[in-house]
Amino acid sequence: MERVAQIILRRNTTGVDWEEVARLFDAVGWSRRDPDRLARAFARSLHVRFAFHDNELAGFARAVSDGEYYATLHDIVVAPRFQGQGIGRRLVESILENCQGHHFVTATAAPGREGFYASLGFSKQKTAWTLMDDSDSPAASAYIE
Repeated sequence: MERVAQIILRRNTTGVDWEEVARLFDAVGWSRRDPDRLARAFARSLHVRFAFHDNELAGFARAVSDGEYYATLHDIVVAPRFQGQGIGRRLVESILENCQGHHFVTATAAPGREGFYASLGFSKQKTAWTLMDDSDSPAASAYIE
């Protein structure tokens, strides 16, 4: 796969096309997201990153955090044509720079992506619990024992 030479990381939501963000969720096989809800979710997240290549959205990531002790990574998504080129790593590392000094930074890996987080220094938790709004969905079965 050809490596992308120039990726620009944006640290805010200014000018983001939320329909494009929703389409990227579809492109990677995640559940459809409502663009208006996405805009509100990213606006409420302490750390956001958007990766662009020639004004094309290549990926994004966000973290919800109290700014001191806890942060949780969410929505680490890279467009299929840009995957395998280090963009996801750049997105996460950029967010982690802002989380130094936190006691816990957590992430939930998509099935098959656990190694990505391990390569960034994350450790698998012995216990973790979640409540999902649609725990009977096919997607939920990939995450819940």
